[in-house]
Amino acid sequence: MLERLNYRATILPTKPPRPASAPVQRVARVVVPAQLPEPGLYRLKDGQRVLVVEVPFPPRSLSNNARPAHWSTYNADRTLYQTVCRVKITEACGGRVPQFTAAQVDILAVCPNGAGMHDEDSLVGSCKGAIDSVVSSGVIPNDNPEHMHLGPMRIRIARGGVTERRLFLMVRERRTVFGLTYRLGEVE
Repeated sequence: MLERLNYRATILPTKPPRPASAPVQRVARVVVPAQLPEPGLYRLKDGQRVLVVEVPFPPRSLSNNARPAHWSTYNADRTLYQTVCRVKITEACGGRVPQFTAAQVDILAVCPNGAGMHDEDSLVGSCKGAIDSVVSSGVIPNDNPEHMHLGPMRIRIARGGVTERRLFLMVRERRTVFGLTYRLGEVE
């Protein structure tokens, strides 16, 4: 048995030792309040529209890492969160919700001093209600891959006056999906 263990230890590849002069440093991205986006509907130079919405952080019961809640509690929390996010989307547009044929949804989470930070994969699961509210508010027709692409998820540490966690959805109009080019809702 011991010979077999020694044999396996000699076959397994080993990592080269890290040089003592190169310590590993992990640097978190830090933002200040002036760098945070303002909610609203914007038009970029190329004519592309971007909807920026600040929504509340999802409740703890919607987190993938939370203790599993009863299904009725989970559904009630998700429905309430989706409704609140739909209202925030309507407010950010000034009552006139834009209609995109296809969109990319980016998520930016800002946490003060790293408190209450999520990891990216659990934050995506928690934000399902917010992403569904983009569809239910009428910004995009469906959240299937033909109409929606989930873009980059960024988690940042805030300094300088930010005291609570903030969550931003950036819905960017897309013109090309599966090789088709869209122009103002029509296929070219």
